[in-house]
Amino acid sequence: MALRQHSTNAGARPQDRRRSDRQRGTASLELIGGIPFLLLAGALAMQFGLIGWTAISASDAARAAARAASLGESPHSAAQNALPAGISLVSVSGGKSGQGYSYTVTVDTPAIVPILDLGTLSRQADMPAYR
Repeated sequence: MALRQHSTNAGARPQDRRRSDRQRGTASLELIGGIPFLLLAGALAMQFGLIGWTAISASDAARAAARAASLGESPHSAAQNALPAGISLVSVSGGKSGQGYSYTVTVDTPAIVPILDLGTLSRQADMPAYR
């Protein structure tokens, strides 16, 4: 009965074994070198998602401000209450416009890296008068 040899480097010549070890070392260095790029790509994807979430939240706040004004309530308070905790309100502006109300809400754009200043983001909404 013949014994099977496993596909290991046990029977390889010494110079072949060294070459295989070097190739594994090179692959490890390539992996370590690629990790920062993967982290950067992940951070950029998260930042774009955060900007999208901020735009949607600012639109909701503008709609809430215009609706509050049409009901005779405070547009600033309505906009502030409509925003999630991580987004800070910069300004609320607007008023009566034709047959309804038009309001613009401006918020700070949050950043994944706190050092970055991404500026502000504004969204506008119109609401018909309810009175």
